[in-house]
Amino acid sequence: MSDAALSRSRPTGRPAMAEPPKTFPPEQMVPGKIPPVPKLALLAMIAMISPIWLDVAGVLLAPTRVLFVACLPVLLVMLFMGKFGKVVLTDYLMLFYSFWMYLSIALFNTDVVLVFGTLQMSLVLGGYLIGRASIRTLGDWQAMARLFGIIVVCMAPLAVHEAITAAFLIPDFIASLPGFTSVTDVTDKGYPRRFGLDRAQVVFGHPIHFGLYCAMPISLFFIGLRNKISFITRGTAVALMLAACFTSVSSGPLLSAIFQTGLIGYFMMLDGHPKQWPILLWGLAIIYAIIEIGSDTFGLYAVAVRLAFNSNTASIRRTLWEYGTAQVADHPILGIGHNWWNHPVWMSGSIDNYWLQLAILYGIPASFAMIAVYFSIMIRAGRGKFIPGSDAYNARVAVTFLLVTMFLILATVTIWNEVLGMVMFLLGSSVFLLQPLAGEAPQAAADPRAARSRGGGRPAAADPVPPPRGGAGTGPGSSAPVYTRFPKGSVPAGGARPARPGSARAAQPVRKRLNED
Repeated sequence: MSDAALSRSRPTGRPAMAEPPKTFPPEQMVPGKIPPVPKLALLAMIAMISPIWLDVAGVLLAPTRVLFVACLPVLLVMLFMGKFGKVVLTDYLMLFYSFWMYLSIALFNTDVVLVFGTLQMSLVLGGYLIGRASIRTLGDWQAMARLFGIIVVCMAPLAVHEAITAAFLIPDFIASLPGFTSVTDVTDKGYPRRFGLDRAQVVFGHPIHFGLYCAMPISLFFIGLRNKISFITRGTAVALMLAACFTSVSSGPLLSAIFQTGLIGYFMMLDGHPKQWPILLWGLAIIYAIIEIGSDTFGLYAVAVRLAFNSNTASIRRTLWEYGTAQVADHPILGIGHNWWNHPVWMSGSIDNYWLQLAILYGIPASFAMIAVYFSIMIRAGRGKFIPGSDAYNARVAVTFLLVTMFLILATVTIWNEVLGMVMFLLGSSVFLLQPLAGEAPQAAADPRAARSRGGGRPAAADPVPPPRGGAGTGPGSSAPVYTRFPKGSVPAGGARPARPGSARAAQPVRKRLNED
C-alpha cells in the first residue's frame, strides 16, 4: 500500500499544518494591482526625506515641520468629526501623551513653549494624524509600504557611496544654495569611522536615524506585500535595505534589521502551523528569562551591551540607566522638561533610550502613554479575525513585527525630527487594522438573531424565503392563495399576522418561522 493510501486509512485528527482557504473575504484582499499612494501620505513621506532647512526669524523651517504644523489643527477637528472612522483608544492615548508633553514644556520651558512646544507636538501628533487620515484602507497601506521600500532601496547606493568615500552629497548640495542649510555630517563633530567605513547618513541628521529608517520597512515590504510582489523582488529589496542599514554602522538599527529578518524567517518556516504564534511567544519568553537570570541587569540592556560595536557604548548605557532612573525617581510626574538633567560631566547628556528619555523629560505618565500606544495597536489588531494568507493578515503580521522590533530597539536609541515624525506616521497608518475594513459589516449585524435582538430591521445575511407560486405577494389584502401545511383555522386566535415581504420575520428560514407559528 502506498504512503498516500496509508495516510488516508489512518484516523483523521487535527492537521499539523492548517491549509489556508483558497478564497478570502473581499474586504481582506486588495483586488488587482496596488493602488496609488494617497496624496497626503505621499507628500508627508517626501517631506520627511527632504533635508532642506530655511532660517526664518531664528526658526529653522523644514518641509516636515511646515506640513505637520499646517495639518495638525485641521486633522484634529476632522478626527472628532468621525471623518477617519471611530475614535479608538489609541487616539486618546496619543492625545493624552501630546497634552502631557506640552504641559511639561509649558511649565519648565516657558520661554520657548509657543515655538518649540508647538513644533514638538506637530512632529508627534501631526505625524500620527497624517498617517491616521491618509491610510484608511488596506490598499492605502500597501501603497505606503511599497513606496517606503522603494525609497530605502533608492537610498542604498547613496549610502554605500557615502560609507566608502565620506561624500555627503545631498546635504552638501542643499547647503551650497543661497539662503538654505541642511543637516551636518557627524564626522565633522568627531565621530570616528568604524570598520574603515564612514557612518552613512544620506539625508538624516544622525547615522542611527538613517539606519532605523532603512530597517523599518523590512517587514512591511517583505510580508505585507507577499501577495502582490514576487519573492525574488521582495528578497532583493530586503537585501538592499539590510546593506543600507549596515552602512550606518550602528548596533541599534542593525539589531532591529536582524530581529525583523529572524521573525520573517520564523514566519516562513511555520507558515500555517496552528501553534505558530504560541510557539514564538513562549520561545521568546524563555530566551528572555534565561538572559534575565544570567545577567546582573535587565535583559534587553544585556543584549544591547553585547551587540554594541563599541565597548565604550556599553559602559555609557549602563551609566545612563543608573542616572536616568534616579532622575525619574526625583521627578516622576511631569519630569524636568528640556533642561539639564543629573548625569556625569564626562557624558554628553544625550539620552540613548527613548522610553527613559520620555520619563525624564515629561514624566512617567507620558512614557507609559506612548508605550500603551504601541501595545494598544498590537493587541487590538491581534484580535481581528483575519484569515491567514489574506492581504489583511499579512499586513497585521508585518505591522506587529515592526512595532515589536521598534519597541525593543527604542530602549537603546532615541529619535527626534524626521525619524520621530516617521515613527508617529507609521503608528497612525496602522490604526486602520483596528477598524472594520472597507466593505466589512460589523460582526454583530452578520447574525440575523443578533440583529433581531437589537431591534434591527432586515438582517445583513439571511436565507431568503421563496415567493409563493405565481409570484404574488403574501401581505394583507393579497388575493393569492397562501400555501401552508396548517389547515384553515388551525392558527390560534391572536396568533402572529402574516409577515410583510422583506421584513426580518419573512427573512427567517421557512421551517423555523412555521415552528414559531
